[in-house]
Amino acid sequence: SHGVAGQGFDPQTIRTAYELAAKDYAAKFGDDLAELELDRVLLDVIADRCAGRGLVLDLGCGPAQLSEYLVERGVDCVGIDFAPAMLAVARRRMPNLPLAASDIRYLAMRTGSIAGIVVFYVLQHLPRSELCAVMEEFRRVLAPGGVLLLAVHAGEGEFQPAPEIRATRYAATELEQYCLGASLLVEAVHDRAPLEHEHQGDRLYVLARAL
Repeated sequence: SHGVAGQGFDPQTIRTAYELAAKDYAAKFGDDLAELELDRVLLDVIADRCAGRGLVLDLGCGPAQLSEYLVERGVDCVGIDFAPAMLAVARRRMPNLPLAASDIRYLAMRTGSIAGIVVFYVLQHLPRSELCAVMEEFRRVLAPGGVLLLAVHAGEGEFQPAPEIRATRYAATELEQYCLGASLLVEAVHDRAPLEHEHQGDRLYVLARAL
C-alpha cells in the first residue's frame, strides 16, 4: 500500500528497501568520508560548535559513519534510523553509540534540547509537501544557536533510485526558504559532484543555525 505518503514515498516500502540493503549499503558507502573532503570540513564545523555543548542527532544514521567521525572529535551523538537492520550495522561499528529507531517526522526529543543535527541523504525520501513540517520539527528540538547540516540530492523534480521508490531533489534557494520558514538561518551552501559509485547527480549541503 502506498497510503497517504503517495506513490513511491511510502515509508514502509522505503524501510523495507533499507532493511534488505543494510549490509551492502554499509560496505558500499560506509567509508566514503575518507574521499569526501567537503563532508569532513562541514562535519568539523559541527564538531567545533557542538563538542561539549549537548547532543547531536545523526538522522538516518545508516552505518553511523558520520557519528563515528563526530565522536572521534569529542561530540556526543545519537544515531537515529527507521530501519532496524541499519541500526544493527551501526551497533556493530560503534558498540557504545546510543541508537534509536525513529522517523524524522516525529523526533522523541525535548523541545530545545539538541545542540546539532546532521541529516545526510534522508530528505529525498520526503515528498516536497512534507519538508516544511520536518524542518519545523528539526527547529523544535534544536536549542537556540543549535546547528543543522543537511546533505541532499541537488536539482529539481524527482528521480527513481529503485523501481518502487521515488526521491526528491532540492534546489539551494528552495532549502533556504524552508529553513527560514522554520526560523533556521542558512550560514553556508556548498555543492559537489558525485563519487563514481554514488547515484549520479550533484550533492548540495546546507549549514543553518537555529534562531
